[in-house]
Amino acid sequence: MRKLRAAWVRLGGWWGRERRERELREELEAHFQMHVEDNMRAGMSHASLLKTMLFGVGTHDAATFATVPLVLASVALLAAYLPARRASRMPPVDALRAD
Repeated sequence: MRKLRAAWVRLGGWWGRERRERELREELEAHFQMHVEDNMRAGMSHASLLKTMLFGVGTHDAATFATVPLVLASVALLAAYLPARRASRMPPVDALRAD
């Protein structure tokens, strides 16, 4: 009897999950549409919206838009390099034993 009850609970979770996902998607779409309408009513274009979000950065600030990708790329390379360097110092047998 306990297994039958557990099966019914699992089936109910599957059916409920689809409904919850649909309701969440509808709610997010409604909020997004509300924000778009608010911005349209305020007369904001994409450039002016960007200007309000970035403090002290202009919409055509070339130095910032060139520096940010370089900094992000260097952080990503460093994040990949450090563990690889550490792994290269370890003997392969020890690495396989750890798995």
